[in-house]
Amino acid sequence: AIVSYVRAYSEHRCNHIFRFAHMDMGRLARSFALLRLPKMPELRGKKIDFVETTIDTDTIPYKDTKRERARQVRLTAARVERDERARKRTRRHENPPSKRLQESVKAKQEEPDDNEDDWEELAR
Repeated sequence: AIVSYVRAYSEHRCNHIFRFAHMDMGRLARSFALLRLPKMPELRGKKIDFVETTIDTDTIPYKDTKRERARQVRLTAARVERDERARKRTRRHENPPSKRLQESVKAKQEEPDDNEDDWEELAR
């Protein structure tokens, strides 16, 4: 809701009345009872007086046990995916692009060059 509100406020036709530059984003976030600010382009570079909470929302269970089980499954899948992405990133750092490039050049040099034979056949 806050994302839509901020975008509507910043793109309003009466920008001489609704001045986005003078909007107190910290107060607005507190009025929406946010625990942390969303990432959005309108907030980049703005100094915001807002203290994010350290509450881990993943530990707050649903009252409905069926929905809680489904949420736990989604959280587990998200953790596995996040860990897999982190492993891929570390693999990329262990094998930097320059090293990969050198390996691919070596592989190309080691491959037999069939093009010369093809050209010789065409020349006949």
